Amino acid sequence: MTINAIIIVVALVVLAILFMLTMLNVLAHDKTHADAAWDELDKAWIKRRDTVPYLLESARLDDGRWKALKEKRAELLRNDLKKEERLKLEEELGNAIEAMIAIAREHEEIRKDTGFLEAEKDLRKDIPAEIDIMVEKFKKNAQDYNDKTKKFPYVIAAKIFRMKNI
Repeated sequence: MTINAIIIVVALVVLAILFMLTMLNVLAHDKTHADAAWDELDKAWIKRRDTVPYLLESARLDDGRWKALKEKRAELLRNDLKKEERLKLEEELGNAIEAMIAIAREHEEIRKDTGFLEAEKDLRKDIPAEIDIMVEKFKKNAQDYNDKTKKFPYVIAAKIFRMKNI
């Protein structure tokens, strides 16, 4: 092999490595955006979860569904949930909160309780709007990342560097 052939081979190898690293950088950037969106969403969920006890305490109803709401909240405090399962459980918690607020509002003394009214405002208006926006942001970022890991040439980098879908 001549010196020119060796230089060409080395140049092609260097270019291939640079190309792979560029693809890895793009994938890592997209994954970082999806992870950041998940972290923001997690903070909003924690805020909602931390508001639930105020709602339960202020309502003080003798209803078995309050226990179910507490159990749903406790289930979400586990850290070993997959993202799909967590999304589903958080949606169920939001629905349970809405149902419990509707039941509590039927009681005159609860409707006048300022603690209940504050918790209700947070849990029905402020936090759900924030969560809805963040869920969509996470889904969009995750979809962008997942789509890239399936398309050429990113699929090559994803397989080489063992990058998994979100």
